[in-house]
Amino acid sequence: MLAFCFLSLLLFCAVYGGGADFTLGAFCEAGVVVVSLEKIVVQTYFKTNQMNLNYTAFFFISFVPLIFAAFWYHPNSPMRKKWNMEGIINPLKLSIPKKIFAFILSVAFVYAYMNLVIHQLGFYELFFTDIMKGNAEAKQIVDEFLAEYGEKHRHFGHGVLHGLINAFILPLPIIGFQAILQDKPMSFIYLHFGYWLVMSMLIGGLIAAFI
Repeated sequence: MLAFCFLSLLLFCAVYGGGADFTLGAFCEAGVVVVSLEKIVVQTYFKTNQMNLNYTAFFFISFVPLIFAAFWYHPNSPMRKKWNMEGIINPLKLSIPKKIFAFILSVAFVYAYMNLVIHQLGFYELFFTDIMKGNAEAKQIVDEFLAEYGEKHRHFGHGVLHGLINAFILPLPIIGFQAILQDKPMSFIYLHFGYWLVMSMLIGGLIAAFI
């Protein structure tokens, strides 16, 4: 997993525009962040990973919002030109600390959607503390349930459907409320909600299919 973390960082730097300012110190700092995140995941799930979740896919999927943002919010993108939104920084020109922070937010977003899209996690988490304490009966209940229903709804189309629904009940209210408070035009909502609509559906589908 450690090797995977650094491969992920290399991919992040190459695709998301690390540039010449990506020094060795910044690389090491980013490595510490990703490895720390990995430890949290390991401590939380890997001890009793009856769900057989694919955390390699989890980390790769966490790069998708950043890569797509580099396209969606690029000054030459069709969306930026159509809705004429000025004052948005080119994602490729963000500083290294901001890129790292953006990746952490992306990981949080994918993790949250994982719990919304993979329904078996809700059942599993009911018994998680008991299993951690060594309760054999709780483990048996979960094993039997997952043996019967572990793969139910674990496909791309189901994830896309939930991503579509979630986009209208999570990002849209937040973006709309901010637009009202800041007296932004409708183009503000179109641009940002458009990004999160696509991301919500894509991430939901990828989670259901590969995690």
